[in-house]
Amino acid sequence: MDLTVLPSVEPDDARTRLCYLSAGLGQVTWSSRVSDREGRWDWPPDIWSREPGTDDVLVHPAVLAAILWASAMEAR
Repeated sequence: MDLTVLPSVEPDDARTRLCYLSAGLGQVTWSSRVSDREGRWDWPPDIWSREPGTDDVLVHPAVLAAILWASAMEAR
């Protein structure tokens, strides 16, 4: 997804962009690896982070896994 058309968000970092991407996907637990410039959220989370019930379905029961990736491009 090209997020350059979004209105300005503060702070404009990987975590904020990942929050924007996941907003319509429900309240589930994501496993994350995030720095200021790039990040990755995985669902379902590892067995130790999982919340039974709330983490059972993401959007639709047919969805078995999801990865959200965000990275910053160099300014031109």
